[in-house]
This record gives sequence, C-alpha cells and structure tokens, in this order.
Amino acid sequence: MLNVEEEEAEHRADSMQTAYTIREAMDHKQKAVDWRDAIGRISAEFVIVFPGEVITQELNEKVRHYQKVGLNLQGVQDRTLQRICIVTE
Repeated sequence: MLNVEEEEAEHRADSMQTAYTIREAMDHKQKAVDWRDAIGRISAEFVIVFPGEVITQELNEKVRHYQKVGLNLQGVQDRTLQRICIVTE
C-alpha cells in the first residue's frame, strides 16, 4: 500500500496538467472565483480532479455536464458550482 506522498507522486506523474501535489495545493494561499474565471488556474479543492491540477475548459464543460445530468459532485465547497477555490500565486 502506498503512503500519501507516494500516491501524490504517482498521481502527479500520470497527469500532464498537474501543477502542485495535493498537499502543496491545499496548503497554498487560496481564493474562491467563478468557474469561468478558473480556466487555466490551479484547483485548490477536490472536484473531479485533485487539488494541484490545472482547471481546463474541458474540465469546466465536464463539470457543467455532470451537474446538468444530476450527478452529485462531492468535494466542492460551493454546491451550486458557481465558484471554486483556486491556488493564488
């Protein structure tokens, strides 16, 4: 069984869009922004990606689709999906 650091490293290696490890992103300074303003920014919370991953237009579209078809997206602070926490630099 992998420890947390190994899991984060494995996940980071598998994702071309990862900018930070989960721990780095969650420990970093954050703010909430509208989803449309999050494109190209780094997630600071769980959605269908891990904290530390870059929010792409494709991800935004997937989240909107999942919401439209009634899937329960867990991990987001704003259940209306109007805003998402991002890492601030």
